[in-house]
Amino acid sequence: MQKNKFAIFLFAAVLIVGLVAFVLGMQPKADKFEWTPKLEHDKKQPYDFSLLQELLKSNYNWGRIDGPDFDSKLSTAQDMHGKAYLYAGDYPYYSKRTAETIYNFAKKGGEVFIISHSVPDSLLQYFIDEDNCLSGIINNQLSNSLANKIDCRFTHPNFKNKSYNFAFKSSTKDTSEYNWSYLPTYNLCPPFVKLGSFGNKNYKEALYTNFIRANVGEGYIYWHTNPLLFTNLYLSNNNEAGFEYLNNVLSHFKAKTWIWDNVSTRPDYGNMEKPEKRFDKPKTPLEFIFSEPALTWAWILLLMLAFLYALFGAKRRQQNIPIIEDNRNTSLEFVNTIGRLYFQQQNHKVIFEKLMQLFRAHLRRRYSILLKDEEMGDETIIAQIVKRTDVEKKIINDIFNEYLQLKGKLTNIQVEMSAETLNKFFQLLDRFYKAEESRKIINK
Repeated sequence: MQKNKFAIFLFAAVLIVGLVAFVLGMQPKADKFEWTPKLEHDKKQPYDFSLLQELLKSNYNWGRIDGPDFDSKLSTAQDMHGKAYLYAGDYPYYSKRTAETIYNFAKKGGEVFIISHSVPDSLLQYFIDEDNCLSGIINNQLSNSLANKIDCRFTHPNFKNKSYNFAFKSSTKDTSEYNWSYLPTYNLCPPFVKLGSFGNKNYKEALYTNFIRANVGEGYIYWHTNPLLFTNLYLSNNNEAGFEYLNNVLSHFKAKTWIWDNVSTRPDYGNMEKPEKRFDKPKTPLEFIFSEPALTWAWILLLMLAFLYALFGAKRRQQNIPIIEDNRNTSLEFVNTIGRLYFQQQNHKVIFEKLMQLFRAHLRRRYSILLKDEEMGDETIIAQIVKRTDVEKKIINDIFNEYLQLKGKLTNIQVEMSAETLNKFFQLLDRFYKAEESRKIINK
């Protein structure tokens, strides 16, 4: 019986393992490459720079800055002829001190090559002033051209008739669009000169500047705005255009020694200094408390009391029921507030119209009488109002006559209403309201 159970369990296990293997085999194979452009130096993904480093190592003297020895690598020698500094990545984090070191390196005859989407202001400030058209690229104000494929060219006569085609890939077989950075033409002026540009499928000529150079003292500073073109994807064995493009870019340089910057990919790393070790470091508050037995026991007692309070005092308690005030009629307060507002503005015309509007609304709401201006002289309407309100006809006639007379005068924009006139009209309406109320009291 036990053998049969074992055989059943073994068969079930084999069946489950087979099903899992079958399902995994049916899944599409994942691409072993990562196609997100991270632009890392030592990685071997399509959009990293490991092949660029290998090519420079095999063809030139090679140096690399890996730690806080940035200044010592670039500023020890007085003559920098034959040496070149290279940064490749998305953005070089130059501190003010690092930018000054790079600029002085070029002044002494060195060549600086920056391959990045933008250059920090700490370095650009050496070329930009208020009257310079380069002020537009401060704060990295570059433009982008969205395209799948681009066509790159150089301005040098030896390469002018040659173009190099590049396509951005999102997988081994698929392509997609990419924002290719370039320097707008209106921001290109001395001391920078154009060395290369690119175009896309919509243009036959290369219109967008992506490779420039500036003369600095005895050396040069180069800037290429498309680091993607120097990554592993375009420098592999099956991409001759990328290799040839790199070779022609490097032909602009005379350097035999290349120094690779591996630290400016992190903010201000070149300006970081190791803090000095202090042996007279003061004690922290807890160290001082635990150095004294009495303070130690007081601290422990405090923690225990806090724990007990949290344990027993954190129970839900009945909250105080707030006193809810009775609702009160604030319409009179609102009227007084609006009245004060209009009185402060001294806009008597508006108050005059509001008083009449309230009078009409009163007749409509209480007596269902719709009163228009042209009906104020109608004896039938007046008789209807007298009958329903039980107010003397003289009072109603006085209100209508005064309103029509004043309204006729106020049609002239230059005519202003005085406070006395407004008060007189208000008293007429007040007589109506008081007469109306007195009739109600008598009828009751």
